[in-house]
Amino acid sequence: MITFLLSLHCYKGKEFIYIMKHSELIRALKKAGCLLKRHGASHDIWINPKTGARTSVPRHGSKEIKENTARSILDDLLNE
Repeated sequence: MITFLLSLHCYKGKEFIYIMKHSELIRALKKAGCLLKRHGASHDIWINPKTGARTSVPRHGSKEIKENTARSILDDLLNE
């Protein structure tokens, strides 16, 4: 389910590392019905009103978010 969201990839050593832009992650969260609860200094708090789940999302600006971080955020909010 999550793999289609991770559209960018780069080659590091002998393995591919999948990454996504911060804006793509935010777009995916909004499309899934998640809401921004508040801004923090370097992280935003997002909630899923259907499940009550909440998690922090780092604000990277235009930088990419690594696969494990993006997967963890999406799992926290969408799979509870």
